[in-house]
Amino acid sequence: MLKSRILKVCQKHFEMVNSREFERDYADLKMGIFDDWDSLGNLNLLLEMESEFSIRFTADELGSLQSLTAIEASIQAKLG
Repeated sequence: MLKSRILKVCQKHFEMVNSREFERDYADLKMGIFDDWDSLGNLNLLLEMESEFSIRFTADELGSLQSLTAIEASIQAKLG
């Protein structure tokens, strides 16, 4: 459930159409893999994740969470 919600946010943010492509390569999805997933795109993605999950990332997390697996682990820890 968490993974699918993360994928939906990511798909919307990066305007990706094929969510199966995301699932197949989920472990490899990280900043730099798409042209729009640069440092600004990553910050905006994290802000969208905050809104979706009603959480807040720390300043350190905003600077260090650069892959979907790391983002998922952080969200999971925050949600308990």
